Amino acid sequence: MKLSPINIIHAIVVWQSFLFAVVLLTPKFYKLKSNRFLSLLLFTLALQFSYNLLYTNGYYAELLSPYSYCYGLLYGPFIFFYVRFHLFNDAKFKTIDWFHFSPFFLYLIFTFLGYRPYRVMDDFLLPIMLFYCVLSFKTIYSYHKTLPYVSAKNKSSQAKWLYSIVFLMFAITLLNLLQFYVNRVRLLGIEVSLEAFVQLSVLLWINLILYNAIKNPQTFQRLSYQDFEIGKFTMSKRNLNKNQKSDLEKVAEKIEHHMSTESPYLNPDLSISDFSNAIGIHPKLLSQAINNVIGYNFCDYVNSYRIRLAKEKLKKNSKETLSIKEVMYDTGFNSRSVFNTAFKSKTGITPSEYRKKHGKF
Repeated sequence: MKLSPINIIHAIVVWQSFLFAVVLLTPKFYKLKSNRFLSLLLFTLALQFSYNLLYTNGYYAELLSPYSYCYGLLYGPFIFFYVRFHLFNDAKFKTIDWFHFSPFFLYLIFTFLGYRPYRVMDDFLLPIMLFYCVLSFKTIYSYHKTLPYVSAKNKSSQAKWLYSIVFLMFAITLLNLLQFYVNRVRLLGIEVSLEAFVQLSVLLWINLILYNAIKNPQTFQRLSYQDFEIGKFTMSKRNLNKNQKSDLEKVAEKIEHHMSTESPYLNPDLSISDFSNAIGIHPKLLSQAINNVIGYNFCDYVNSYRIRLAKEKLKKNSKETLSIKEVMYDTGFNSRSVFNTAFKSKTGITPSEYRKKHGKF
């Protein structure tokens, strides 16, 4: 086996993919159903690059070639189900979902029977992968739009990394398509194989996942399909008659009273379902009243109370008495960046600037 840059990249991809796939299935990390799909995706990647390593060096070329495209039929479904199960806590794998894997099984069956489906896969494989990337983007976008309407825990920044891994897979797929038309490109006067860019992109993709796993091992806020329906219902434009407006105003009064007297906003994980159970009002009606009468989405509304309390604490306490971080936790925030962003959007200045301007020293 030659010690070439491509072989080294293949070996690293195999090792990292296989190792992290095993780690994901250990008891410590096996808490999310979505980890199964990510683990299967990484196992598939390890198998494909093992094939690449063998094929590049002339091992079992005739035996392995007919199966060369079957791996690509799994990446799309695996990334889509990983995204879906990662974002929705009540997602279930139904019998009909096996349909997404039917091209893979059909490919194996025809290959085993002696046919050569890989000869026609050039026209279908990459478009299939692009389709699943678009489907994954749509799922993440729906989550991102719905979250502020049903949860006061702002975790949209953590959803960005999901965007990034799907986007990079999308870019790798486009690079693969480009290889049909351009084999080599010239950079800084040096001619480089486009295949090398694809292999390096895959290596970058894996390390992006590893980096996020190390930096953010905790799970982020997930939604239920009921939450999604609430958000969809609230975001839709509706013309209300006088009786409906009057009913919503009464609900809004009850909401304001509960917020002022019970301070549920101090719970950093407060969701619209929690609020609904505490106040005894259906989540859809609750969300509609907050949006149409009070004029906020759920997240902004809860944060308005948090910021109001934070301003009082920053005025009353010097930095020696209560730190900015302590104020953040005392008012229901659990992220400094989210606290700073929310505070500045309401006041025009950061918490530190506000304390400097209004605090008692």
